[in-house]
Amino acid sequence: MGAVHQGQEGAGPGTFAQIALVKFSAGTLTMNYITMPNSNGGTLGTNVTGLTDVKQGVLVLRGIHAANGAVDATNTSSGSYTVRNGATLMGDATIRSMISVQSGGVSPV
Repeated sequence: MGAVHQGQEGAGPGTFAQIALVKFSAGTLTMNYITMPNSNGGTLGTNVTGLTDVKQGVLVLRGIHAANGAVDATNTSSGSYTVRNGATLMGDATIRSMISVQSGGVSPV
């Protein structure tokens, strides 16, 4: 099973897998992305490089989601979001990847 640890996905040292999130239920899920210093004195964002698919309910995001780990750059090739009809993506997050909102979906982020 993959996990996010120190801003990177994987199941252990040197083994990284792409993690995706699919929200199926009608309830509300809150995700708090964090940032932390990296070894070069910069800032590393917690990243999930797989697709986040909000099919139902509300997904609330907080913090900075930087799929490539670089909080100062936009990465449109990974970590993207799809918000489907009847679903909502909201929160005070900064998302540094692509957001696709389908007809009937809501995303003020």
